[in-house]
Amino acid sequence: MMLAAGALTGCFSEQSFPMHEHRLLRLEAQQPSLSTRAWTAAANAKAAPLLPVLQKSPITQDDFLKDGRTINVYRHFGYDPDEIDSLLGNWKGLEDTAQVASPVPDKDPKGHILRPAWRGFRQVEVPVDGGVLYGRLGEPDPRHEIPGSYIVFTHGLFGTLDGFDTENQVEALRRAGHHVLAIEMRGHGETNICHPEYAVSFGIRESSDFIAVAQWLKKTQGAKRVGMVSFSLTGYEALLTAWLDGAKPVERFDHVPLLMDLPRRSDGEPAYNAGMFVVSPPVDLGTIADSFEKHYTVLDGPCHSIFQGHLVERMSLVQENPTTSMWGWAMSELVRNGWGRSYASTQEMRADFVRFIDLRQGDWSEGVRRMENVRAPVLIMSAANDPMGTAQGIVDLFSRVKNPNIGVVMLGGGGHMGFPALSADYYYSVMTGFFDPQRGPEARPVRELAKAP
Repeated sequence: MMLAAGALTGCFSEQSFPMHEHRLLRLEAQQPSLSTRAWTAAANAKAAPLLPVLQKSPITQDDFLKDGRTINVYRHFGYDPDEIDSLLGNWKGLEDTAQVASPVPDKDPKGHILRPAWRGFRQVEVPVDGGVLYGRLGEPDPRHEIPGSYIVFTHGLFGTLDGFDTENQVEALRRAGHHVLAIEMRGHGETNICHPEYAVSFGIRESSDFIAVAQWLKKTQGAKRVGMVSFSLTGYEALLTAWLDGAKPVERFDHVPLLMDLPRRSDGEPAYNAGMFVVSPPVDLGTIADSFEKHYTVLDGPCHSIFQGHLVERMSLVQENPTTSMWGWAMSELVRNGWGRSYASTQEMRADFVRFIDLRQGDWSEGVRRMENVRAPVLIMSAANDPMGTAQGIVDLFSRVKNPNIGVVMLGGGGHMGFPALSADYYYSVMTGFFDPQRGPEARPVRELAKAP
């Protein structure tokens, strides 16, 4: 118990990791511009010397196969997957994760979040279908301004816009020359406080929200290029958005009650034509949800235990019977969204929900089909020691994806979203370089698909 208590303080508390521009290592402009897949490999090689000396070198998609077979990413980096969420087996991964976690925000007597002002930012309400999302819109550093360039910045599940990590990252993007729109999604932060009726929908409505946000920036703010930085479940939802807004329209779910309102692809350029930088997405979401059927303590699964505490708290707030099951919470949120009325039973609704979220179907053929439809640049950063257990799913899926618009880098360390804690210099080198219109990647035409996306 002394060890568990110590894990919640000291080195496991929030830390600040700002960007130091003079220490970054970024690619020079390439002629012709590289595809995202090629760019990711080159940018990683350029920035890798900034990682801790004892870190094993990161790998990218070309390294995910060995002798024609997908590697075991845990064996490659020297981790025991059964100990990936334990203090003894993955201390550094848990430490990196904890040091970038959103703190619990202070609130005023009316329940609204009290957060300090950010330099160059103002509060905004962004209209989406059926409501608004709350956030902050920041002006770029005038010395480096990229005309018409906007980056949408989000948070992970149960996160907010509070904390050093969020402020440091939006400031880094602003200093790199971009306008930055930081938003809080349905069920999170000030959006949830003002509109608790907006339930989480795991990408069903969030994908429409993302596209609406990009369109709002283009129509009302003069945006010419829009990018996104997203994390964890929100990052997974960003991948779904990139698929739905892909080269071909997705029509095969048009008559599924749960999925009838999925967004249509944007005409012309993709909504996020500057690309998406996606951090620690749980692409094997069903397996991860299954792992929460067991109850965890801080001793046998600290990351899972904290997450289950959030589940209980969230369900209590909406006056539901608390559960530590992710599936139970997900079904509760879908019912709150109103879809329960369209189904004879929760089991039928769950079956359609699984069809939507499960990229692993058919030995990952479902995930491959979706990712091959992506037409905007997408860079995914993940860690082998992510205590949420996301690493092998990333490798299993993207070892099969050939789309040059998707680049993946798998690091040995960084935990869940904790790359600024592992090496802020590496992280900001890759992130700011990705969105640089001169140094970054360029989208490639998507090849014809054998099956509809």
